[in-house]
Formats: sequence, structure tokens, C-alpha cells
Amino acid sequence: MAETDGGPTRLYEALRAGTHVRVLPRGAEPQKEAGVVTVTRADAGSTTLLVRPDGYVEHASDR
Repeated sequence: MAETDGGPTRLYEALRAGTHVRVLPRGAEPQKEAGVVTVTRADAGSTTLLVRPDGYVEHASDR
């Protein structure tokens, strides 16, 4: 599960836009970037992910 401005959603739904999806930890400041959908994690995880449009994780970071 992820949170968007419109409320909770599944990562699969965010990927339907056909762009990369950045998954941020709760409380992180979202950053607007062209071609990237940004969502917030629904769990307590602290890792930021960049997910490719095909669903594979391209990058993961704890910073």
C-alpha cells in the first residue's frame, strides 16, 4: 500500500501511469519531478525506492 494525495492506493495502481514511481517513507517531503509519480509508504519502512515502469526496483536508499 502507498499513500497519494488522493488517499491510499496500491503500488500497482501508481505504476499504471507508465512512469517511474518514487516511494518515500512517511514524513518525507515529497519532491515534484517530471516523469515521476511520488507516493508515501503506508508501512513504517524507512527505505526510499525508485520503481521502474515495469515494476522492478531501480534504486533503494535509506538516505
